[in-house]
Amino acid sequence: MSSKPIIFWIVGLLLAGVARAETESDKFVRSVFGTVPEKQTLRLESETQAKIASMLGKRYSKKEVTYWEQNGRRIWVVDAQGKVSSIQTGFVVEQGQIAKSEVLVCKEDHGRQVRSARFLKQFTGLVINEKGQLNRRIDGLSGATISVYAVTGSAKLALYFDSLVAAQTSMDSASNNLASSSSP
Repeated sequence: MSSKPIIFWIVGLLLAGVARAETESDKFVRSVFGTVPEKQTLRLESETQAKIASMLGKRYSKKEVTYWEQNGRRIWVVDAQGKVSSIQTGFVVEQGQIAKSEVLVCKEDHGRQVRSARFLKQFTGLVINEKGQLNRRIDGLSGATISVYAVTGSAKLALYFDSLVAAQTSMDSASNNLASSSSP
């Protein structure tokens, strides 16, 4: 028996897994915006990395994060480590608060309860303060403690990232207003 069919089968499974994660993000963005706008990028400088480490109690390895924006709403898709594998969660942030959240990918054997609408409903309306703390406590799920921490940390990141973009947008707008008012 030739090993080529087995290799092609394994490669196909691996590619399908990668495509699935991308598809879940795109499907989430499309479900919110009706389309998939061009991705935007937020670069995480060393000062930002230090703030994230303080908020999460651990180092965050990404140097850039992508997001989608349309009509004053931003979508953040954040990956966090569960007990065994990554948990990918999508957040819609509008006016500095979470408007919607959805676990897009969760391959955990235990902790899949974080996908439930009842659990995710707790994130609606959350905001973050200057110290990186959420404005209210998230109730845990029995048997899913690490997954709950992962999704909660992702929510903090989405809100923090959004605050950085909002601040930059505000500064850009003020700079543009200043430049146009000083023109003859």
